[in-house]
Amino acid sequence: MLKKIILKYLIYFPVFALLALAEKSLGLTGFANGLVFALVYCREKCYVYIPCFVGAELAVNFSLPALSWIGAATVISLVTIFIHYKKSLRYRIAETVVLTVVSLIPYAVFTGTDLFSIAVTSLSFLLAPVFHYLAIIALYPPLVRGLKYRLNPNEKFALGLYLALLSAGLASFRPFEVSIYYFALGFGFLFLRSVEKSVLPFFGICAGLGAAVGTGEIGFLAYSAFLSVVASGTSSLRSPLAAGALSLSFLCGVYFFNAATDLFILLPFVAGCFVGMCFPRKFFKKILAFQQGYHARYALRTMVNRDREDLASRLKSVSSAFGEMQKLLSDEQPEDDPEKLVKSVCENGCIACPSVRKCLEKIPDLYVSVKRLVYAALNNGKTSILDAGVSLGENCTRLGFLINLVNDSVRQYRKMQERKSGIEQGKEMVISVAGGVAGLLDDLALSVNKGLSFDPEPEKKVMEKLAQANVVATDVMIYNQDEDKEITLVVRESDVNKPALKDIVSEVIGTPMAEYARRKDVKGMASVCFCPAPVYKILYGESFAAKESRSGDSGLAVKIGKHKLMFVLSDGMGTGKNASDTAERVARLIESFYKAGFGHKTIFTSVSRLLALRKNEDFSALDVVVIDTQNGEIDFIKQGGRESYLFSGNSYEVIDGGTLPIGILSESEPVVESRRLKTDDVVIMMSDGVADAVNEGEVAQIIHGSTARNMQEAADALLSDAVRLSGKRKDDMTVIALRLVRA
Repeated sequence: MLKKIILKYLIYFPVFALLALAEKSLGLTGFANGLVFALVYCREKCYVYIPCFVGAELAVNFSLPALSWIGAATVISLVTIFIHYKKSLRYRIAETVVLTVVSLIPYAVFTGTDLFSIAVTSLSFLLAPVFHYLAIIALYPPLVRGLKYRLNPNEKFALGLYLALLSAGLASFRPFEVSIYYFALGFGFLFLRSVEKSVLPFFGICAGLGAAVGTGEIGFLAYSAFLSVVASGTSSLRSPLAAGALSLSFLCGVYFFNAATDLFILLPFVAGCFVGMCFPRKFFKKILAFQQGYHARYALRTMVNRDREDLASRLKSVSSAFGEMQKLLSDEQPEDDPEKLVKSVCENGCIACPSVRKCLEKIPDLYVSVKRLVYAALNNGKTSILDAGVSLGENCTRLGFLINLVNDSVRQYRKMQERKSGIEQGKEMVISVAGGVAGLLDDLALSVNKGLSFDPEPEKKVMEKLAQANVVATDVMIYNQDEDKEITLVVRESDVNKPALKDIVSEVIGTPMAEYARRKDVKGMASVCFCPAPVYKILYGESFAAKESRSGDSGLAVKIGKHKLMFVLSDGMGTGKNASDTAERVARLIESFYKAGFGHKTIFTSVSRLLALRKNEDFSALDVVVIDTQNGEIDFIKQGGRESYLFSGNSYEVIDGGTLPIGILSESEPVVESRRLKTDDVVIMMSDGVADAVNEGEVAQIIHGSTARNMQEAADALLSDAVRLSGKRKDDMTVIALRLVRA
């Protein structure tokens, strides 16, 4: 961390110093101020660039007026950073442009009032925000995205202008008449030919143009353009040969243009070439490795797959634990043996009696007689002397005590059985959920165990196309998941809604893509995930009529997967608030189970057993439809739900329910019917109130007679007809209409 900060000091200070020199040579002000607020926008650490800005400006332009606009820029930037940090605000370019202009107000105060001074001040106020914006374009990609990817044309243009501006400052800096500019030019040519040969002409022309404008000497542009041609021509030579060729060419050029040799520009250029030639090769290798780092992330991705395998193994172990838990609880048989109760009564009532021997002599079937009393109490709630029989009634001297003992024992037995029954119901639900969790974890383990395969080349292509569309992305990852390619982009928050994102990923992947997830990251960035766009979409319509103030029916439409939609019609038994609350809670509970990935049987069995545990008799007729928008597969899941209709062309099919509502029997299972929909197929779901009012033919007539593709109109028409045919409504009414269409 400390090394990185020191490196930034070593970069920012010379840059600010060159901007200050450019301001001095051009007679303008505001370039350094613009860079300060560009770094504010890029969220750079203020303790890094503020000291560099202040130190460089004071070293070049130490004066009272300079102190005023330096201080203004420093204070305004620090206040801005503090406010945005406290309020968690996002920086906007328009805001930093305005702040750049405001920071130059002290400069305007200290300048003269003559026409030339006003013109210079106006030009400074015009150019400062322009170069501020160019600094943002030039700095934001390397500071946020990194230097791994190619620059787009806008970024190249901004960097070229900034290079020209820095060259203007550097060309004016001649300590002891030695041209530092030519030293930098020679070093730059040798450095860039080892890193990125294609930018040599661009570098030479931009540097020469800036130096020529800053000093008013056209020779800078002529030399730089000439040397850029030579550098490009020697790009395939070894560094010593290239350095010699450049030095010799520069010598010839200087002699040709000046008819003499100017050692104050020749020697610095040769020295720059020599330093560039002798620069450590390890440094160039690191830069090249860094540029290729995008391709070098295989180790990281291999680690991702290794971690996925480890996670899959752990999920498998947890799944096995839940499976064993289910078996352990299922193997235990509940004890429900009345014979033990009979033996207990005999031991406490007869064997402990002083007259037991006489009773055994006179009543040889004493156990059978006591058993008759116990079973009579179990069947009738209690026993009496009428159940004792002749033999026991005539010979038992403690018959009243025995009858009371039987009744007390049976009462305690019943209480114990009720507690056991509640425990058994809870245990059955735990068994069901444990089995469901085991199956779910198995599926997750199978999915996670599939290694992700990555495509670096398309990723780089996406990054470059995004850059061309002025979308700054810090990372792109394309991987295969469930036989489909998926892609995740990390872009600026201001770019997440640009249509270019979807268009570019669709073009590179070669298939239409759609966004399915989005998450806010740090430093103003956001992750956007794309998967193959669905083949189909669902047109949805819902219409309801309540008997009371609140309908006891509840409809729900929710996305439970990337390509799966679930529609739930929950008909709470009865009407009003209680029925409405039950229906809505059941629908939400089922939604949560489905989103977690549980299967149909586990979900409905668990919900049914949960309702059976409640003291209130809460029943709900459930009608659920799950549609896969990739292949048109549809599951009809019914538990007490009324018939549904599937219309395909001129024919239709009735999907019946046939089970009791959920919550009545804890062991009930749903009816599941699967079909495959075709384009323009229509599905109708309805509650009791509608199904009791309209028959099969009337439903078909309404749907086939409707020419509108709008499902809301179809649902309204069906409900209106049901209300008309039922007269005074006896129940809540709900209709859900769905149509499958091409996306």
